[in-house]
Order: sequence, then C-alpha cells, then structure tokens
Amino acid sequence: MSYRPFFALTAFLTLLAAQTSTAQVDVVAQPLGLLFGTFNVGADFTISENFSVEGIIGFTSRSDSGNDSDTGEPYDYDYTGIPVTVMGKYYFNPRHGADRFYLSVFLRYINRTASFTDNADYADFTWSRFGLGFGIGTKIVSEKGVILDLGLGLGRTFLDKFTYEDNGKHEEVDWPGIMFLPRLGVGYRFGG
Repeated sequence: MSYRPFFALTAFLTLLAAQTSTAQVDVVAQPLGLLFGTFNVGADFTISENFSVEGIIGFTSRSDSGNDSDTGEPYDYDYTGIPVTVMGKYYFNPRHGADRFYLSVFLRYINRTASFTDNADYADFTWSRFGLGFGIGTKIVSEKGVILDLGLGLGRTFLDKFTYEDNGKHEEVDWPGIMFLPRLGVGYRFGG
C-alpha cells in the first residue's frame, strides 16, 4: 500500500483550511510517527479563544520478506495500522487564540493487522484498541503562522482485542489497558 491517500487527505485539508478565511484551522503533520513508520496528519479547528477540537488520522503500511535469524526459515509479511484520534483542548491564557499551554481529553481508535506467508513460526494477528485519555501540551504559534505542538497523553482502553491465528487455532490475548499519546506536531495556521 502507498501513502498517496494520506497525501491527498493532507492536500484536501490544506485547501479546505485555505478556503475558510474566517475560521482558524491549524493543519499539522506529526513527524514523531515517522519514527515508527506511521504518517499522521491532523486539523485543529478553533471553536473559541480557549478551546479547539482536533482530528488526527494516521497510516502505517509495511511489507517485508527474508529469513528468520533464529531458524533460517523464509518469511513474508504485510502489516497495516490505522490510528484515528479526536482531541478537545482547553488553552490557558492564549496569546494568539488556541495557543500556549493546554489540557486535553482524547478518544483514540487503533486497528492493526499483520499477515504472514511462507513461515509457520509466525501467526497472523488483528489488534483493535479504543480508549479515552487526558493530556497536557503546549502549542507555539509564530507571527508567520508556523506551529509547533508538543504534548503527552495517557489513557485507558475500553476495547482492547488482540487475536491471532496459529496453525488454524484462533486465540485471544489480554494486554494492559494503557494508551499513550505522544505529540510532536509541525504545521501552519490558516485564517484567524
């Protein structure tokens, strides 16, 4: 799979934000996700001077093949992950509107799948998580509209279903119900 749908989404959000001259919209890419192979983009819509709502979507796609380092057996796998987050932010003492220190609440859904071929040592899996959490952060807005958004969120999952299929057997695994949301966003402010 390619990143084309998310580049198209980024272009669409940018054009939508540019067309909305009276609204203040911050379009942000999150390069921190690239460390883990995920491309994340978001749009933060200012509701009032002290409150905004942000939607974030990400996409991960990996494929690889080779030989297992322990057994020497060949493997071939495809991995896909899609995180979706909706976040409300309350800003204390904003300077340019919806900026500086904030507290946040978020809802986050993540779906990950992996399928393996040519190797019986690995199991296909599906992992779905849905959770609620709280966070803190700060958004810095330059005079030219360039944005740096730093934050950290911690939450609890309400749905955390990890299933795998190994040699025709379908198994479920319980994982700790903790959810982290690190943030490093870089972008541009339109409107306002």
